[in-house]
Amino acid sequence: MIRVYLDWNVFSYLKSRNETEEIYKILYAITKSKTDFLYPYSPAHLQDLMRSYHKSDRAKKMTYEDLDFITEITNSHCLCEDFKEKGVAPRFIDPKEYFEEMLGNELLENFDFENVMEDGDSPIQGIWNSYVDLLKAMPSGVNLEDIDKLSSKYQKIKDLFVFSRENNSIFSMIKDITNVITSIEQHSDTYKTIRNSSIDDLKIDTDPKNWGNPFDYLNKFIKKSKIDKTFEEVLIESFKNNDKPLYRFDSFLQYYISLDMFGFHRDARLSNLMDDATHAYYGAYCDFFLTEDDNTYHKAKAIYEKFGIETVVCKVSDFSTELGKLYSLEQPEKIGFLARLKEVMKSSLVIANGLDDENNNASIFKIENHLLAYFNRMQITNKPDRDTLHFYKRRKNYSTFMFLIELETITNKISTELGIDENKRLEFNQDEKNEIIEDKWLGRIWAFENLLMVLYYQPEPFGLTFQIEIVK
Repeated sequence: MIRVYLDWNVFSYLKSRNETEEIYKILYAITKSKTDFLYPYSPAHLQDLMRSYHKSDRAKKMTYEDLDFITEITNSHCLCEDFKEKGVAPRFIDPKEYFEEMLGNELLENFDFENVMEDGDSPIQGIWNSYVDLLKAMPSGVNLEDIDKLSSKYQKIKDLFVFSRENNSIFSMIKDITNVITSIEQHSDTYKTIRNSSIDDLKIDTDPKNWGNPFDYLNKFIKKSKIDKTFEEVLIESFKNNDKPLYRFDSFLQYYISLDMFGFHRDARLSNLMDDATHAYYGAYCDFFLTEDDNTYHKAKAIYEKFGIETVVCKVSDFSTELGKLYSLEQPEKIGFLARLKEVMKSSLVIANGLDDENNNASIFKIENHLLAYFNRMQITNKPDRDTLHFYKRRKNYSTFMFLIELETITNKISTELGIDENKRLEFNQDEKNEIIEDKWLGRIWAFENLLMVLYYQPEPFGLTFQIEIVK
């Protein structure tokens, strides 16, 4: 299956325009193919909805309509960052259920640091009160007089320290920081003040179309400035100043936001910037990332190129063209898997020749038109008594996992044509799903005279492989 991540603006346009604009009618029709495409959603989509949910009763009603549409398109398949495991995991959860989970976790909305333990047992409350008193007595170490000396264009930064001006303690600084975190929309102007003032001070070209590669441009430009460091040296230094290890999610967002901070396709609102950065991150776990936002489009492309991520970033109007490079939408249903195998053997390009670990001749082919909308590589190994064909997917993005629906769909496509396997199984069944959930090996075997066909899956790095043994 081909994984396609839709930015929230694409979901929104698709919902409102799928019957009125041709490109969206085409995309909507493509989303109806449940055997070739998967459109996972992420918490970033739900965060987009949460920003408007509380505005009115009408907004709440529209939010649940949007959640119904997300369910229709995604079939409840979700990409979710597991912050404990420090990585993205596939999840099957109804968007409404997940959204209500997130609503229930809005702890910071009315967060009162001083009274956080007020419902606890009295001994615990007493300990907490003593801790708060200690924080109130400890100075923050921030020199507000130096901050007040900043020029008037930094007034919004000065205004952030509301509680600290009353009592310059660690406790007050925590309250000021919490106020910023829980009021991100209110602080968009502050962020833009800092960003735009820095761009003006450094005299950075405000038209990124003149830059070329943004990393090359910023590395050279900032190195010549009073900072006297390359853009990436500034970033690496900021990573070192972080006491905690920098994980993939943190690193990606920091690069994305830093491009904006130095003037590359600047966003108008801080909330948009954060949401778009997160969408681009989850998009890197898919084959395609579709967005209609120019700023997101350019930042995502730049960072994907920088990190060697081969996820295709495109607008809806370009999707059919880009998709056609990997998979033929015109492919007739009647062309079966075995017929496609013959086409692959004839038309695939050799990209490597060599010897395997047993000194057998081996060639690797690139499958231009993905086999079963999944396999894009074929290795043919010539052994003394047989030839072995391995079909697999080479991913050069962040994904190291498969959704169960991907395994089920590909297994069923092959088993429908090859018939019942050696263990009397046809359709992908619940026992196999349980094996995958437990990280066990999954295998299907078919034997036909001099042919042995094996479909097997192991957790990464092996993934899903289809192997054909041709006995000589």
